[in-house]
Parts: sequence; structure tokens; C-alpha cells
Amino acid sequence: MMERISAIIIKNKKLLLLTGDGLDLFWTPGGRLESEETHEICMARE
Repeated sequence: MMERISAIIIKNKKLLLLTGDGLDLFWTPGGRLESEETHEICMARE
């Protein structure tokens, strides 16, 4: 089973959201943890 991590990032009263080309959807930044990786390292990589 793969573990995923995501974050809610707020800076200067602005919320960071991601989207793809031509999509009407938005999501928070995140990704899959790689082996022996900490949550902090994963979020920095993503």
C-alpha cells in the first residue's frame, strides 16, 4: 500500500491550490511517500 501526503498551505491570506491544463478542478499539493522518506522531505519534493 502506498502512503500519500498532502498539505494545506496558506501564506499572506492566500491558499495554494494546483490545477492541470484545461481542467476545472483544483487540489492541494502533495504526492506519494517514497521508501524511507519523511513527510517533510516528501512535501519539499512535491
